[in-house]
Amino acid sequence: MAIRFRKSIKLLPGMRLNLSKSGLSLTLGGKGLTFNLGKTGAYANVDLPGTGLAYRTRLTGKKGSSPVRGDVTIGLNEDGTVYLLDNRDRPLAAKDAAAFLKTNKSEIISWLEQSCGRVNDELLALIHCHRDTPAPTSATPSTNDPQTILAKQVEAIPWPRETFVSFDLDGDTVWLDVDLPESEDMPAVQAVVNKTELRLVWKDRPATQRRQEYQTHIHAVAFRLMGELFAALPQINQLVLSAYSQRTDPRTGQIRDDYLLSVRAGRTQWQQINFANLEVIDVVACFDLFETRRQISRSGIVAPIEPFAR
Repeated sequence: MAIRFRKSIKLLPGMRLNLSKSGLSLTLGGKGLTFNLGKTGAYANVDLPGTGLAYRTRLTGKKGSSPVRGDVTIGLNEDGTVYLLDNRDRPLAAKDAAAFLKTNKSEIISWLEQSCGRVNDELLALIHCHRDTPAPTSATPSTNDPQTILAKQVEAIPWPRETFVSFDLDGDTVWLDVDLPESEDMPAVQAVVNKTELRLVWKDRPATQRRQEYQTHIHAVAFRLMGELFAALPQINQLVLSAYSQRTDPRTGQIRDDYLLSVRAGRTQWQQINFANLEVIDVVACFDLFETRRQISRSGIVAPIEPFAR
């Protein structure tokens, strides 16, 4: 009789990107993050426990032209507007602030563009969370409990959204059930720079684009889990992953589990992928390599399907 294990784990997000018209917050691993900006050593600190924008850097006024002596700290309010503080962290007087912005306009625009780029890069990292997937291993299987090995491997990933995974080991096959993030959890806007007003503004992401990004994201989540499994457990030759989302039943108003993706893949198929070049892979098209059940419209709407069953 085959030995079977079953375990369910709740994967808390290690990376959160909250982007809305009221502001932005970024948390990576639950700790602050420092970004270096520009060639002159300017910097931006990110330490946002859900309180809004907190990108900050220090700019020094151009010699002989700035009415402000000493360093000036520039940061962003939640509405994307710039604020200026003196070296005692006091707001600059309106007259001094206006003069400083005029004198240092090009540097401030450059800082805004780099901050904006960081924001949107994190959005792409959320959508394409598969790009750090490890290559499969052919090492000798560990004698440790396989469910413990797999749980530790998966829990160590900085998941962009809270994800619930249940897996069942049955001989050389693993069955995974994945509770996906909801489509509404995907960011609805993106940051752009308004150079005239020297601020960040939030631009709505088209509905079709958001649907396509959600389609990419759910495939990326499935891809990452499959990769972690094949890397952690060399004794596994096949996996069956089915991913679902909670949706409202229009007939009853009750929340139901709708399966959106179900895939059966073998280790031989998985080894066809070039893990040294994941950035060029179309993660949605990649699932054509496997036995996959999914129903996606041209506009990116993902419809419920019947998952693989034992």
